[in-house]
Amino acid sequence: PVDAAPDAPVADAAPDAPVVDAAPDAADAAPAADAGPLMCTYVAVTAVGPVGLSYSFSGGTSRSFGCAPIDPTYWMSGSGMSVTVTFTAPEARPSFRVWGMNTDDTASVKVNGVAYPLDAASASFSSKVVCGLSPGPDGVAFVGGVLAGANTPAQGNYSYQDVTLETTGVTSITVTGLTGAGWGFAGVSHDCR
Repeated sequence: PVDAAPDAPVADAAPDAPVVDAAPDAADAAPAADAGPLMCTYVAVTAVGPVGLSYSFSGGTSRSFGCAPIDPTYWMSGSGMSVTVTFTAPEARPSFRVWGMNTDDTASVKVNGVAYPLDAASASFSSKVVCGLSPGPDGVAFVGGVLAGANTPAQGNYSYQDVTLETTGVTSITVTGLTGAGWGFAGVSHDCR
């Protein structure tokens, strides 16, 4: 088969590489005003050094549970565990990466210290990347304003997805676990251009 856009950026699932979205039609095509970012910098929770943001953790732990491309992640279970990301400059449309959420796992989000209910207008999520058993088209869903897994615990969900916050002027994001047996917070994409 012939590649119609051989120079178009290609998504890279590696956790330490920038997250790249393909251009709409060809490598030199200009994106529409609302087409979204073409490139962001992904920063794993394990990153050290100056990266344009900092992480603070409460209650969870760094764990590896079998998703090799992104292990270890910051593992949260039950209620009250959280991660806060503080950016060194205001961000437009940052995203965070989660993995392993089942229907019993839920999490709330705050932006700049204020509750940020998730729905189709306020946020979006990328296609899931499978790293084990994960039936169905999605690994996460927006349910009643919170983030939840889309597969039952019996089905399993060895996949990860990026959740993009459709807002600007973001100086901090706090993701707090509300319920569930556990899921991983892997990192954040920011500095989108």
